[in-house]
Amino acid sequence: MIENTVKTGIHTKKPMGLSYFHKPKELGKEIRAAGFRNVDIRGVIGPVWLVRNLDKVWKNTQKRESLMRIVRLLEKEESVMGLSTHLLSIAEKG
Repeated sequence: MIENTVKTGIHTKKPMGLSYFHKPKELGKEIRAAGFRNVDIRGVIGPVWLVRNLDKVWKNTQKRESLMRIVRLLEKEESVMGLSTHLLSIAEKG
């Protein structure tokens, strides 16, 4: 399923139904084509979903701070942005 979604950009499996997979550069092009400028795209969740026992890690202050440092480093790194389950775009209408 993941391989097909990445190759075609279309996700058709349940439970999400029909949805589209965007790569950061493609999403940026679409947003610019809609008349926006100063487009900033970030991975919202990043690879955090890969962390085992996130609830336990999050309760530990040092581990949480370390995890957040990593998230901040990776949120704009295009080579790993695809690991995020959601992308966020911030832009100005112009």
